[in-house]
Amino acid sequence: MGSFIILYNFIVLSILLYIAIEKSIISVFSPAAISAFGLIVMYVLRPIYILQTGLWGGAPMLLKSLSGQIGLFNEAMLVSAFFVSAFSFPLIIFLLNHKGVKQNISASKKFIRATEKINKSLFFISFLILAIPFLRGYTIDGYLALLSTRSIMFKTFFGGFGSFVEVFFFLYTSTAVIKIINDMVENKSIIVSTVLVVLVLMLLGGRSNILFFLISIGGAKVYLSKKFNKSYLIYFGFAVFLFGISYRVLTRDLYFQNNKGKDASEVLLETLSRPHEFLVGGFDFVQIDALMTVVSDSRLQKNYLFGSTILACITSPIPRVVWPEKPKGAMTYFTKLYYPGHFEHTEGGELVASWLVEAILNFGSFGILFGGLTMFYFVYLIEKGLGKCGSTLDLAILCIVTPRPFNILKSDLFNNFMAIVKVLFIPFVLKMMFKSKRTASHRPHASVTWQHSSNKTNISI
Repeated sequence: MGSFIILYNFIVLSILLYIAIEKSIISVFSPAAISAFGLIVMYVLRPIYILQTGLWGGAPMLLKSLSGQIGLFNEAMLVSAFFVSAFSFPLIIFLLNHKGVKQNISASKKFIRATEKINKSLFFISFLILAIPFLRGYTIDGYLALLSTRSIMFKTFFGGFGSFVEVFFFLYTSTAVIKIINDMVENKSIIVSTVLVVLVLMLLGGRSNILFFLISIGGAKVYLSKKFNKSYLIYFGFAVFLFGISYRVLTRDLYFQNNKGKDASEVLLETLSRPHEFLVGGFDFVQIDALMTVVSDSRLQKNYLFGSTILACITSPIPRVVWPEKPKGAMTYFTKLYYPGHFEHTEGGELVASWLVEAILNFGSFGILFGGLTMFYFVYLIEKGLGKCGSTLDLAILCIVTPRPFNILKSDLFNNFMAIVKVLFIPFVLKMMFKSKRTASHRPHASVTWQHSSNKTNISI
C-alpha cells in the first residue's frame, strides 16, 4: 500500500506544481510551486529512499530498521496522503480560476533614499559583528568548524545577547530585498547588492536563509519582467543545487565523525557522486520519519496539546524566567518527548518535525485536515496579494514571505513565526512611516515607476 500512496502523492503534487508554474504571477518562485516541490521531497522522494535503504530516523544516531515496521510506514503514508489532498485540491481549484495580473510598481525617491541609508547602516553593523570571531583569533578553518554548530554560535560570542545580535542579520536581509527591488524598478544592476547579501549569509552558516533570499529576488525578477525565459531556471536550479552541496560540505558534513581525516575536496566529490543523498539522506527532509514516530505513539490521543505550540508564537516575547512553563514550539516539544537524550546531548538541538506532525500533536486526526487547509489558506493569501501590489515595498513583503509556507510545512510554526516577525519588522515600519506621511500631506511628489503594460497608472508609497 505504501508504494501506491507514494505514487498518489507524486501525481497530485506534480499536477499542483505544473499548474502553479503556469498560472502563478511569479511562476516557479510562487509559494504554491515551492510548497509542491517541497512536499514531493518530503512525502515522495524521502519515503522511496527509506524503502530503498530499509532505514528511517530523524538523525544519524537515531536510525532504525524498517524491517517489521512496514505497517507503521504504510499508516504514516496514508496520513500524508490525506494531508496532501487537503492542501493541494483547494489550491489547484483556486489557481485554475485565479487570474492574477501584474500591477504597475513604483517607489518614491524619498523611500528609495531611506531604504538605501538603512541598508548601508545594517550592512556595516553586520560586517562588524562578523569580524569579531576573526579579531578574537579564529582562523578560516576554525570559523567553518564553528558554523557546523551554528545553533550555539551566537551564544559562544555574545552569551545571552546572541539572539538579539542575530536579529540584525534578518533586518539587513529584508532591507536588502527592498533595495534590490528598488534597483530593479530603476533598471540598475543588482549583482553587487545580491552578492553582498549572499556573502553575509554564508558567514552565518544558514543555507536556508541564502535560498530564501534568492527565491525572494527571483520572484521579484519574474514579477517585474515583461518576458521571462523559463529555461534560465534550469541553470539557476543547477547552480543553487551545486552551491548548496558545496556549502553544506564545508560548513557541516566535513566535521561529521565518519569524515574525520578527510579533506574538503574528498568529501565534496563523495557527496557530488550521490546527489540523492544530499537531498533526502541528509536529515533535513525527515518529515515522514517524524510522522512515523508520532503515528506509533499510542499515548498521544490522551495528551493532545490543543494549540499549545501555536500559542507559543504569541507568548514567545515573554522571558522564560518570568514564565518557566510557557508553551514550547513543536520541534522542541517533539524532540524532548520522543528523543530527550538527543535534546540534552546537542545542547537544545531540535529534530525536524513538520507542520503536519505539529497539527497532529495538537489536534489528533482532525489536525490532518486542519494542517492542510491552514497551509492552503496561507498560500492563497500570498497569491492573492501578488495581484494587488502597488509599490516596491508591497512586492518585497510578499516575496520575503513567499518561501515561508514551504518552511512551515518542513519544520514547525514557532520557528518560522519568529523568523517572519524579524524579517518583516523593518518593511512594516517603513510601510507605516510612509503611509502616515502620505496621509499627512496631499502634495504630489516625484516617483520612479516601473510599467508592466500600457496602463499609465502611477502609484507611490
